[in-house]
Amino acid sequence: MSIKNRWKIRNILGKTGSRVLLFISLFLLLFPIYWIFIASVIPPNKLISTELSWLIPRQFAFDNYAHLFIKTPYTTYMTNSIIIAISTTGVCLVVSSFAGYSLARLRYKGRKLFGRLILCTYILPSVIILIPIFRIMVSIGINNTRFGLILTHMSFAMPFCIWMLRGYFISLPPSLEEAALIDGATITSAFLKVILPLALPGLVAAAVYTFVLSWNEFLFAFTYIDKDSMRTIPVGVVSRFVHVVMNANDWTMVMVSSITASIPVYILFCFIQKHLVQGLAAGAVKE
Repeated sequence: MSIKNRWKIRNILGKTGSRVLLFISLFLLLFPIYWIFIASVIPPNKLISTELSWLIPRQFAFDNYAHLFIKTPYTTYMTNSIIIAISTTGVCLVVSSFAGYSLARLRYKGRKLFGRLILCTYILPSVIILIPIFRIMVSIGINNTRFGLILTHMSFAMPFCIWMLRGYFISLPPSLEEAALIDGATITSAFLKVILPLALPGLVAAAVYTFVLSWNEFLFAFTYIDKDSMRTIPVGVVSRFVHVVMNANDWTMVMVSSITASIPVYILFCFIQKHLVQGLAAGAVKE
């Protein structure tokens, strides 16, 4: 067999193997989503069946979604999640953009130490601050409030945002600010009018990270909130539909609420996927 034929066979085998691995990866990724969706649109008695025929159902129960919104306080949970996630994202973006820019461009005493402290805070597991923050919230009376949960989510989302935006600002050429300063702009106006518009991909990446983190957060919301009217989606779904002790779990409603809660995040990723990839890649630049 000639060398040319050997290379052709290797090329064919390589492409075939890559496609097989891609198919297996897609199956492992998409099958759980398909399983959750099917479990949300079949009658509850079919879900506990040992037969696998329910994976290709003949009848669909879309009224499960109507039941979730009409007969449960799911809209209240979603409203709380939206308010908390958007507020956390907005405040984090404002503070993190100024803090990240100061670490990337300005020179002042203690700048490197401050940057290392932020990195250490980001590395430490967030569960460490669970009890201290709870005691502070109780002492000042902001437990069982959206405001308290917003501050909590900011405490572990902001270090990552600051560090990522710092890397993005470092990747931008300093000549941009220098040209603006020569034209008579101040440092603040140069940052707001020149640097910030160019940092849109990094801001989008930080915003998506913060929003998803706040939207899906469970442990802090479960610990700090015990009023049903203040619960977010993860806590509300678990407290209302999952009863481990009584073994009376309503898995159909759990699946319906899971699909419904995933839709806003999926739509968000569809619109900003391009900026997200650019922002995450730029945030990896080292000084």
